[in-house]
Amino acid sequence: MTSTQSQKRILIVDDNRENLMVLSELLANNTHYEIIISRSGDNCLKKAHRLLPDLILLDVLMPPGINGFEVCKLLKADPVTQAIPVLFLTAQDTEANRVAGFKAGGIDYVTKPFLYEEVLARVQVQLQLAQARTDVENALQQTTEQRQALVQLNLQLEQEMKEKALLQKEMLDTSRKAGQADIAENILHNIGNVLTSGCVASHCLLNLVHDNASPQLSNLLQLLEEHRDDMPAFLSSDKGQLLPPYLNKLNIFLQEKFSEIEQHSIKNLETFQHIEAITNRYREIAGHSLLVRIHSLKELITFSIEMNKPDLNSYNIHLEVDYPDITIETDKHKVIQILSNIISNAIRACSVATHNSKKNIKIYCKQDDTNMIYIAITDNGCGISEEHMLSIFHHGFTTHESGSGFGLHDCAILAEQLNGKLSAKSDGPGHGATFQLNLPLK
Repeated sequence: MTSTQSQKRILIVDDNRENLMVLSELLANNTHYEIIISRSGDNCLKKAHRLLPDLILLDVLMPPGINGFEVCKLLKADPVTQAIPVLFLTAQDTEANRVAGFKAGGIDYVTKPFLYEEVLARVQVQLQLAQARTDVENALQQTTEQRQALVQLNLQLEQEMKEKALLQKEMLDTSRKAGQADIAENILHNIGNVLTSGCVASHCLLNLVHDNASPQLSNLLQLLEEHRDDMPAFLSSDKGQLLPPYLNKLNIFLQEKFSEIEQHSIKNLETFQHIEAITNRYREIAGHSLLVRIHSLKELITFSIEMNKPDLNSYNIHLEVDYPDITIETDKHKVIQILSNIISNAIRACSVATHNSKKNIKIYCKQDDTNMIYIAITDNGCGISEEHMLSIFHHGFTTHESGSGFGLHDCAILAEQLNGKLSAKSDGPGHGATFQLNLPLK
């Protein structure tokens, strides 16, 4: 239909000029109706195909030429006009005529001579019904399209997650071959965190796919079809009066669902953008892990922080940084492996500490006159006992059930390989700890 919702287009077809004038004047009093007239069946078919009215008032007997029943059959056989409701005009209100009209595709009858109130009521009812059917079909189509889009999105997310899982495996293999197990563990841990968030959003999307209004819309269309032959009586019944408020509630329901779908889709997009950022950083350091080059100290520290950012946020740890704007000639990968491991340990210490409500980690640096740089990482976590301080850098030593005992030992070895030193101090349990990495600038 090409007419707007504010003005409905009505095509009146009758070979009798007087009948056309009566009906046109009657309906023209309603400013919401645009009236088109036709005096033959052939002309009716052409105008209906071209103008697509919202309703056709069709005379049954129109000699010479095809009669109203034949015109209606041709309208219903044309995909362009088959959805236009046809209301027959007849002076022969017999059962045979009514049956023939319904078989031809008509939806109602108006008998001659016309009763003005009846004509207006039947026209209004059929226009409201046609609009309701259009609204329901549009809502069903929109729901179907959204469901197909969500299914496709879910399949795409599953495929991306499989690809990310494969990438994790490749990263872990590369890390082990290059002696980078600690960095790989941190990266995979962070990717795992954001993947968990992505999985939650994907499940929410899948639930929204299943929790849709398709069954209700289908039932509503079936109900309208069942009452096609007695629609005026049905719409006047108690059950029929419930149709407009139900359609309004259905519209609100669909709008809320589409809003939820949009929110979860944005969450998934952010999740995979985060994963992409992590993997890109890994590729950056993996390609140059064995090269000694000049690097920005800020770049090394920032990258190490970013690798642990999900856990910093998760445990609501306040991070303070203070470092000079200098460069250092070193192996970038080894420095990042040391710093990220120490930051990870500091986060773990803060997460299990119970003596402080505010959890803090501070990273600060200073340079001395001998061209050495000191990078200190201090936390207010659970602290380290004097007994454990003696073994903290020994191979295999750990105080954590899930720990391997290799991290700090490997970090101390890496520091020596860089002609530096890794040390630690703590005033005991409940007093936090400080790890310091000393490195030459060149």
